Amino acid sequence: MKKHLFNIFILSVIAGCIALGLWQVKRLQMKEQLILQVEKFINEPPIEFKISEYKEGNDLFKKVFLFGSFQHDNEMLLSAKYLTAERDKNELGYHIITPFVTTEGQVVFVNRGWIPEDMKEPLKRPDSLYRTNVEIPLQGIIREAKGRAPWYMPQNMPEKNIWFWIDLPKMAHKLEVDSGMKNIREILIQQTEPTNYNEFKYPVPVSGKLEFYNQHAIYIITWFSLAFVIFAMWFFYLKKEERDAKTP
Repeated sequence: MKKHLFNIFILSVIAGCIALGLWQVKRLQMKEQLILQVEKFINEPPIEFKISEYKEGNDLFKKVFLFGSFQHDNEMLLSAKYLTAERDKNELGYHIITPFVTTEGQVVFVNRGWIPEDMKEPLKRPDSLYRTNVEIPLQGIIREAKGRAPWYMPQNMPEKNIWFWIDLPKMAHKLEVDSGMKNIREILIQQTEPTNYNEFKYPVPVSGKLEFYNQHAIYIITWFSLAFVIFAMWFFYLKKEERDAKTP
């Protein structure tokens, strides 16, 4: 009975490794498709963004320009952000997420870029604030914003306007409740060209360079190799058991 249960356990482990390997194959295909999409858009000039023609998924990473006005009174700060990926060489700060009312009358969210912690209060950076309802051109990249927290992130606290990751559905709900705005679209644009007065330094637009973490091929090899090794060890174990059973 114990041997039977042991064999079932080993087969379950092997099946699990194979399933994880196949899942990583699917993830690799999705990542390669995403990279191809980015490469297609990254070398193209920006196009005018018409929200009425927006197609979720198909328009991700397109370089766009549009016209409208920032609503600075309703900006949100994304906490614990560094200026670049080299964290040990950068001070901690925030990303500014600001509603942008387009000339179509639609509201989108714009990641304007990074500011240091000591510029959290808008009054300390007046030259970063265009007057509300003043129409300006905006250039950026359409970005993806998942509606769930990465496992390593703290939970957002919308009631205190504390954000650690972008949750567009909850941001849109808070904006509607706090400001009464309508026609709010769950669209995120990463601003690539600054729109500050007097060449003011902040916010610093987030780099338009898109990099993807693609280790799926390594994971595929790891899971399938692990399945093979476990199967081989199990096979030789069964052979040894068979020989021992025949030995008088």
